[in-house]
Amino acid sequence: MRWIFVRWYNDYDAKRNGVEDGKRSIPGWDDVNFPPYVMEIVQAAEEEIDRLKRRFDNVDEHLKASYCKALSALENAQQKVDDAQAEYDKAAEHYYEVHGDHPVGKRGTSIWLYRLFIAFLFVGELPMNTVVFRAFEEPEWLTILMTLLVAGILVGCAHYLGVLLRDGACKNRTSAALTLLIVLVPIAVMCGVAYMRESYLAAVQSGLREMGEASVNLGNAQLFWTFLGINAVAYLVATIASYFAHDEVSRTLEFLRRAIHKRDLARHAFERAYTRRCAVAQQFGDRMREVKQNAERLMNVYQTYNLRSRPDIEAERKAYKQFDLPMPACFTKYPDIKIHSCFKDPSKLDWNCRQGVLGPGGGT
Repeated sequence: MRWIFVRWYNDYDAKRNGVEDGKRSIPGWDDVNFPPYVMEIVQAAEEEIDRLKRRFDNVDEHLKASYCKALSALENAQQKVDDAQAEYDKAAEHYYEVHGDHPVGKRGTSIWLYRLFIAFLFVGELPMNTVVFRAFEEPEWLTILMTLLVAGILVGCAHYLGVLLRDGACKNRTSAALTLLIVLVPIAVMCGVAYMRESYLAAVQSGLREMGEASVNLGNAQLFWTFLGINAVAYLVATIASYFAHDEVSRTLEFLRRAIHKRDLARHAFERAYTRRCAVAQQFGDRMREVKQNAERLMNVYQTYNLRSRPDIEAERKAYKQFDLPMPACFTKYPDIKIHSCFKDPSKLDWNCRQGVLGPGGGT
């Protein structure tokens, strides 16, 4: 409709209609109703504004959906920040009770680095223990199962021993007993595995010596303590890594920092969605105001040439003793071409995504 409005309702057309109506004394001096041509302009302008409003509604459906999605993401991110802050405050309070000072700027071992290290130790235990269980000449799946069980026991006990030491291994009888159990069980397992490995390699060395091919001659005790020491070192390193990785203050602080970072990203996305919607509403509002201004300008052109062309203009001036041109009653005010207030102030758009949600930026 806009091209029709521009094509048919122009300055030339307004001048021509103003002259024709003025010669016929339309509108009358006391007529409060607007002349037909003026109403045509108003109707064309309102139809164009209504068309722009429908186009905006179609576009705004997607813009509002993006805004609501960004708002929901921001609310979820803020909730995660609040939860992470509560967890950090709880950990910091516990740290103060244990150490007597506040954990200022603590940063522990990365939990992902710790998990990678533990996985490396777990995999490293497999080849050392597989050869021992193969000496029993059991099925391969049973050999692999026993190897995984031994590796899982050592790594798992080291993990939980580090956690207990971090939380206070002897703070009560239960934790003290559990700590003792986690220490004794791996020692028993390591001694058993070292003994089986020592027996297996002793038999291998004995066979090689009979064949005259033995290059290294180690005693049974040396083999036992060597294998026990290797597993003990791995267990100790895993325990130390678990101790430093499970610093609750550092862990919760890291979660809090990540939550704040994600919250900031969600806030930027929310602000972009809000700004984008306001900008589009402003653009459509500018086009509507342009249509309204053009209509008012055409009405002004029509009025000017209408007054100049009236045959009774001088008589009317003398009758009312007016120096300026007299004006029909309907020309004292243009018809009101309405534009929705949201296109003047985008904050008046419908920002409610669901019941109880605040307006733009509310609560964020």
